[in-house]
Amino acid sequence: MPRPERLKTATALALLFAAAIACNLSAPPGGTQTFKSPDGKFQITAPGDWRALGQLKEGEAMKVGTDAGGGMAVVAFIKSKADLVDGITLDRYTEEGRKSQIADSNTLGATDSEPLTVGGRGARQYEVKRTQGGDKLTCLVTVIETAEDFQRITACAHPSKYDEYKATLKQISESFRAAR
Repeated sequence: MPRPERLKTATALALLFAAAIACNLSAPPGGTQTFKSPDGKFQITAPGDWRALGQLKEGEAMKVGTDAGGGMAVVAFIKSKADLVDGITLDRYTEEGRKSQIADSNTLGATDSEPLTVGGRGARQYEVKRTQGGDKLTCLVTVIETAEDFQRITACAHPSKYDEYKATLKQISESFRAAR
């Protein structure tokens, strides 16, 4: 191949490569992004327009959501089984957490938990209605059991938007897993 043809071919390939990289760097509208916990142990997948939210409080592994106007947030908590009584089951851990929430004066009500599988692991899911800082929230709580810990993912939205956002909150909650 003559030298000018090689240069054209190399230039065309370089431009194609640069375009492919640019497409992968910007999430398409409606795309997703993966967030990792600060320690790199866990990840969650959320819509492309979500972001990490503020400083983590004690017990929180990660916190993501929309801006204040969007009104959705997901917070993941991890509880090591080493810190719990021996032999605690997923059902018992979930029910004790649910009853604790019901006893909180900010809780307006909770549904019974339902069994499901998340990432091949046993899980339970229920809804809680509560007040927080003057706002009402409806939250989908998903508890996942691994060999080492219990993972509680709490996904909340304002009641007026909860039914609209529930499928998204469920999908995000159920994407939570150990990072790869």
